[in-house]
Amino acid sequence: MRSKRSSQPSITDVAKLAGVSTATVSRYFNNRSVVRPKTAEKIEAVVSRLGYQPNPLARAFVTGTTDTILVFTWNLPLFGPSSVINGIIEEGRGSGNLISIFSVDPSSYASVNTAIDHVREERPKGLIFTDFESYGRKTLDAMPFTIPAVSIVGDLTDGDYNQVSVCDEAGGERVTSYLLSLGHRTVHYVAGTLTGISGERPVSGRELGWRHTLLKAGITPPLPVSGADTPRQAYEIGRRLAHDEDVTAVFAGNDVIAMSVIGGIVAEGKRVPDDISVVGFDDTPIAEVYTPALTTYAVPFDRVGRALYSMLIDVADGVGDDGNGAADAIAGRHTREFTGELKIRQSAAPPRA
Repeated sequence: MRSKRSSQPSITDVAKLAGVSTATVSRYFNNRSVVRPKTAEKIEAVVSRLGYQPNPLARAFVTGTTDTILVFTWNLPLFGPSSVINGIIEEGRGSGNLISIFSVDPSSYASVNTAIDHVREERPKGLIFTDFESYGRKTLDAMPFTIPAVSIVGDLTDGDYNQVSVCDEAGGERVTSYLLSLGHRTVHYVAGTLTGISGERPVSGRELGWRHTLLKAGITPPLPVSGADTPRQAYEIGRRLAHDEDVTAVFAGNDVIAMSVIGGIVAEGKRVPDDISVVGFDDTPIAEVYTPALTTYAVPFDRVGRALYSMLIDVADGVGDDGNGAADAIAGRHTREFTGELKIRQSAAPPRA
């Protein structure tokens, strides 16, 4: 009689019946997209027939790691981070990997140290950072060991980090150029307070794109308005801007800020876009049904999340660039870039004569 233990199918059983190697079966569970469709179908049929389930504990004993992927994030309620995580989860669905979400406070060294301790305890397969600029680099640099990791970045940075860029600076340039093309003499930038561990004030790629575009046009950038960390704060900023005769165009750091600023402007008796144009960034689902429909810069966050997951699996499995990544001067570094698209709607118009 076969024991209960021996009756459980193994990865070797799956490989033998599917006519492939155990490495191919492993790749199938880690990242199905790298396995040929016909091969994947054969493996799927055998897995279904045998009722095989990947065993993360067994993998931990053999490799010293679990099948857990740790996703470090901050500001999860915001549309961008939550959409990226949704893309990560969707891409990893059915892979056999457990995706665990861990919040890191970018202003706290203690939080970073806790994240490092969490990595030690979890022994994860890899790490994904959804905000490299504020805490990701510091966390990775502080790691006393090497572990596969990928990060989302506003724009590609130096170092040997594996990165997926959303090209924030190019987006900031596109929004600012559009408002100037409508005839506005300048553009005011409103954003939340970026948080970082370093003592210097962090500057986003969106703000850099705004600043560089104004300077290139021979315009001295007005002081950026920060502190729009909640809808109420952004609303109050909008109320103040409504009484500034120099303000005819506003570039908001995200759509929530943009819509809140519009609310404040309208509350003071001004009209958008007749008196003041407002453009957002991200293209949240409510943007196109807002009143007025919000002109904004759409970022493909879901695709970015999927790319982060696939890149991490490639890095963990030692797979080289598959042709989708950009050429990189640093050997072995994986990079990808995603550009967005300006969605022109009804919240921006030429200034009043």
